[in-house]
Parts: sequence; structure tokens; C-alpha cells
Amino acid sequence: MPIRSYGGGAAAAGGGLNLVAEVDVATDSDAVVVSGLDGDTHEIYIVILKLVNPTGDYVDYGLQVNGDTGTNYDYAGEWYGAAGGSHWESGADRIWFGSCVAGGVAVYKLVVYAKSGIERLVESNGVDTEPTVHEHTGMWKNTVDNLTRIDIIANVAGGIGAGSKILVYALK
Repeated sequence: MPIRSYGGGAAAAGGGLNLVAEVDVATDSDAVVVSGLDGDTHEIYIVILKLVNPTGDYVDYGLQVNGDTGTNYDYAGEWYGAAGGSHWESGADRIWFGSCVAGGVAVYKLVVYAKSGIERLVESNGVDTEPTVHEHTGMWKNTVDNLTRIDIIANVAGGIGAGSKILVYALK
């Protein structure tokens, strides 16, 4: 899957957003890594995801930071639709942010506070073709390491299908 980088250097003067990474998923995958980020420089990322679920299963999606697979995440979430509910988990191995029905498409927006010094925060919302609306918040509890990559993870093999797309913007 090609990853195009759009600089990612120091934030430019003025307002707005700068596209710093773009991933077009060409083959069904369990995870997609977006690297080359610099959270201490950018401070805030807006991540836009179109996730295609090619499987016959319901897929949940999560985010990990810097390849950290330990239990260093907390999150809370609510979803509204045919089977609404809510969930809280402390000591998770990722920040869960949404899901998608078998054969469906989901669209999500994540806002990531990425600067070191405090727990990194993630707010997300989105919708899938069930239709279900998802709203989640979470944190990466590591306060020291610079955020340099995010991993989008599916809980089902091949759950991030060809045709999925990830755009990462940073504040200018």
C-alpha cells in the first residue's frame, strides 16, 4: 500500500490544516501503519478514515501509538443504532474507535492531541453502513515519547479492505 508523505516538518505560519500523510489500502490488511509523524511539532492531528470491511464478519477498529501493544490505553465509547450501547475500558491494548458491519463501509474522524508531556488524547466519531453512529474518547498513557506513528488495527484478519483510505492532517 503506497504511503505518500507531504512534508511533516514544522508547522507553517497561518491557520488551516496541512496534509502530512495519505494511505491508499491496495490489499486487505489486519493493520495499517502511518509513520513519519512528529507529535511534538504538530501537536494536533485530524485523521480521516474510510474503512472498507471485505470480510463476512463484524469488525472493530482501534488505534495504537508508536507500535505500543501494551496495556497503556484507556477509552470510553458509545454507539447508537439498532444495537446501541456504551463501554469503558482501562488498561486496554489500543483505543477502540469504531466498527463496521460485514461487507460494509465506515467513515471516521479522529482528533489526536499528540504533544508529549501529558497523556495523548483521542476523540473520534463516525458512522458505518448498519447504520450505527460511534463516539469514542481515549488516551495513550505514555507522557514521554514523541508520537511518531499511528497504527489502525482491525480485530478480524483482513478487516481493513482494499479501497480503504487514511488521511492525516496537522495544524499549520
